[in-house]
Amino acid sequence: MAKAESQILNQSAQKPLAWKRYTHDVFSICNINNDEVTQFIEQANSHHLTTKFTAEVSDTETTFFDKNVYKGERFAQQSRLDIKTHFKATKRFQYTDFSSCHPPVVKKGLQHSDS
Repeated sequence: MAKAESQILNQSAQKPLAWKRYTHDVFSICNINNDEVTQFIEQANSHHLTTKFTAEVSDTETTFFDKNVYKGERFAQQSRLDIKTHFKATKRFQYTDFSSCHPPVVKKGLQHSDS
């Protein structure tokens, strides 16, 4: 993937300001319009038959893993993005109790609390 990624970026007329990849997820910041972003994605998708990119494009915020990256108050003053924890809508904060009937392998990382 690193080789293909380098080739795609080198062949692109428009270079992202930032391009960070973790496994198969990419966080990128660009200073181009949405049409140019679409062209970049199409070019990237034509690079290899089985490697395809999708994009969530926003002018103000995006979610990358469990973080919301957004333009907050600091962006207007210092050109700095802000980050806050992202919780999926299905997140219920329910945990397996150590004394439950689950097999020991499931509870291996859990700590027993008497309180």
